[in-house]
Amino acid sequence: MLGPSPAYHVKIARLNDGERFALLVDGRTGLPVPETTRYSAVFRRSREGSVSTMVNELRAIAIAMNWVQHHGINLDQRVEGVHLFTQEDLLSLRDALRTHQQAWEGARCQLVVSSATHYQRCLYVRDFIAWRTERAIHRIHEPVQYRAANDRLAQFKRAFLTLLPSPKQRSREGLSPEAQARFREIIRPHHPENPFQRAHRERNYALLLLYFDLGMRLAEALVLKGADLNLSPNQPTVTIHRRADDPSDRRSDPPLTKTAGRILPIGEELRKALETFVLDHRRKYPGAKRTPFVFVSRTGNPIARRTVVDMFLQIKRRCPDLPPDLSAHILRHSWNDRYSELADELGMSEADEVKTRSYLQGWKETSGRAVTYTKRSTRRQADKHILELQRKSLRGANQ
Repeated sequence: MLGPSPAYHVKIARLNDGERFALLVDGRTGLPVPETTRYSAVFRRSREGSVSTMVNELRAIAIAMNWVQHHGINLDQRVEGVHLFTQEDLLSLRDALRTHQQAWEGARCQLVVSSATHYQRCLYVRDFIAWRTERAIHRIHEPVQYRAANDRLAQFKRAFLTLLPSPKQRSREGLSPEAQARFREIIRPHHPENPFQRAHRERNYALLLLYFDLGMRLAEALVLKGADLNLSPNQPTVTIHRRADDPSDRRSDPPLTKTAGRILPIGEELRKALETFVLDHRRKYPGAKRTPFVFVSRTGNPIARRTVVDMFLQIKRRCPDLPPDLSAHILRHSWNDRYSELADELGMSEADEVKTRSYLQGWKETSGRAVTYTKRSTRRQADKHILELQRKSLRGANQ
């Protein structure tokens, strides 16, 4: 077990150009760890990883570094000698990576993370240690020692994931048509079951309707600026930009968008909701004029992700008949379910459906992401096929 005050923790630094960079800090010195800083700068950024990925990776490495310290292991020495961990060490380290530990007044609280998170943490730690070890191996000039060190590294890579169950993929579907109608009704500002404070209902309605009508990612709506909205009655649109490391975004946990830019036409209801909020209600938020972002908090600062998450919690508390996993991401699935139905109605070819869906959702055509969001449509078609198969079987039996 780790002590109540882990030495290593993750910090996000903001550079002058607005870029954010994650650092692993040694709590004993207050300084970044040189090896992980070099690793993140060379290995992670070269793969165009986002700062959120960098944070997750360094948090896993922090757990491993705290485990190393607690067990009195000299990691530098083991890496340089390419004699890494025993089987017992690996089992213990994997167990440490499985828990999220916090100290509460000296007591130990262990929360087990999901299998997918655990598996990803193990990959992060394995890759970091392998990266360090490969650099040490490259300094070996004697051929026999070089081959032996490479063999030991390969064995370490295999052993780290041996017997580790592969992560279970969560199978998510969108809301049922009834739940979608229910959600859309209660978010209206004047609905009697609207769960929000009166002062924020117009803002929340416009924001939640963006998620519902356009299938936006949570972060995409939070980085919208006034210039991205064309609310004229003639062909109104919303433009979505990739705004990573925006210097004007001073949020401590800024929403990160990994989307491809696109221009989306919007219907009259969404246009009116946005227009009503922007023209009539946004100015009532103190200090809102100081930020270019459309959606602001009660203090006039750009709205935070946690505020949106809390909106969905309020809806679920007020309306327990809605699914417990209601979120912006579930609304994204729901949008894709409706798009699948529309594609069927229009007789759209599979290629055209993938192409248009990928554009509207901000994916590359070759990403394969379009398939992820067609589970309900696929299941509905499968249900039709198996029932038809049973009917044909029954007709054959009655002949």
